[in-house]
Amino acid sequence: MKKKIISVFIALFMAACLFAGCDNGNGIVRPPFPPGPGEEQNSGDFTVTLMLDGSVYVPQSGVTATWDDGMSRPVSAPFGADGVARISGLDGDYTVRVNGLPSEFTFDPNNTVATNYQRKITLDIYRAIVLPEFKAPAAGSVLFGAEELKIANPDIGAAYRITLKSALETYYCLYEPLDAGMYCVRSLVDITENAINPKYRICSGTRYGARYEGAVLDGGGASNTYTVNFDYQTGYNYDEMGGILLFGVMAETRTMEFPLTLDILIKRTGDYVRQDIMSNVVVPTEFEGVSNNAESINSFKQKQDAFMRGTENRRKQIMFHEDTLLDGDKVKFNEDTGYYHLYDKEAQTYGPVIWAKISQSCGIIDDPFNGIEYHGNKALTIDDNYDKFYKKTPPKYGSDKEPHYLNYKVFIEGYEGIASHEASFPGISEQYSAYAGTLGYAEMCNSDGVYPVNKELQRFLQGYATNARLFMDGNGWAETSSRRLKSAEEDQWLFACGYYVL
Repeated sequence: MKKKIISVFIALFMAACLFAGCDNGNGIVRPPFPPGPGEEQNSGDFTVTLMLDGSVYVPQSGVTATWDDGMSRPVSAPFGADGVARISGLDGDYTVRVNGLPSEFTFDPNNTVATNYQRKITLDIYRAIVLPEFKAPAAGSVLFGAEELKIANPDIGAAYRITLKSALETYYCLYEPLDAGMYCVRSLVDITENAINPKYRICSGTRYGARYEGAVLDGGGASNTYTVNFDYQTGYNYDEMGGILLFGVMAETRTMEFPLTLDILIKRTGDYVRQDIMSNVVVPTEFEGVSNNAESINSFKQKQDAFMRGTENRRKQIMFHEDTLLDGDKVKFNEDTGYYHLYDKEAQTYGPVIWAKISQSCGIIDDPFNGIEYHGNKALTIDDNYDKFYKKTPPKYGSDKEPHYLNYKVFIEGYEGIASHEASFPGISEQYSAYAGTLGYAEMCNSDGVYPVNKELQRFLQGYATNARLFMDGNGWAETSSRRLKSAEEDQWLFACGYYVL
């Protein structure tokens, strides 16, 4: 009989070992399990269960849960073999923390609260991914480098550990959302220690092109008198996949020395559907007389190419941004040709036609205009309010200062250009199906990717430069990039323009 009991015990023990997964010697990870009979009707114990990667985590000995109501002395309890810490006799609201976790783990120490109505708490812990020491990038096409972050499961999220060498250092990060939804970037600094104040630098830009530093966010999350955590929230629509979340992390301290480390959490927090701004789709008038067939299009393109090169068959390209100043005094609209030209004020004569780089990069922004939105953005939707931006008022709008958004996607790409992205952006051809057959400027460029600038194209270029803040009191991309450009407000459109010479 004794042997039989021992055999049963050994079998049960081996079964328990079989179904328990080990976690690098730091604990055991088990799939979520249902409560045992009567467990939910337990007398009123406060409990904490740790979750790692969606499964129950059983820590090694020495790890405890702590309940702190901010008035009495905090109370603690160890985690049992089932991965649950239990304590009885509590009454009130308590901040829940975990003590003794191995250093490779982290959690949010501020936002987990147990109450008489919510006694049973699950607390997510994360393996802290240690980011390498940040190094400034070599001189290149981007304003600043960024460490690229990867998250296997956005709904579970991932935590990253950042080391800052000084209060002046900004650690830049880049994350590309894999799923549409709301995302948070949250600092995990313990507010009870009240020693470190983290800050979030809002940035924008593209993976390979222009990048901009924006405002500093100092708040939004759990806080104390000194420590104020950031909790930045942003949403990504289904058609913004391919866009990036770009940000910087900084910190100050009043009791610690640099270098110091802090943890941040990136996580998908819910669904998101963008409320699109109302905008009118702009259709080019330039090609109204061109039939949408290869013969007609090629004939028109050859004619425009010859017009730009002139009778001398000029080949060399001169871009206005090759100088440090975009000089609008050198150009003038020619009523006879319907395009902008170089202009000699003294001789009062027109020179070569001005063209814009459309289907190739202009050198100031890395993407051509017909590819710029496929990182996930609305770069071709422009606030066209001339009264607000240019101190001028186009006749169709009046003099109010409200935004007037114009969608230049069809204008630039043409319907066929848009539809060619259907595989990567399902539904986009149907979205613009009303414009089927419409030609865009990118389709009509010559082999150098350029097209002569008329008034409607000049208006787009000026609107784009203003909307993208290429020039912004010395802080715009065109002003802070390696070009160090300068421009009067009304001459910004020349950033993408040039002309042919012999």
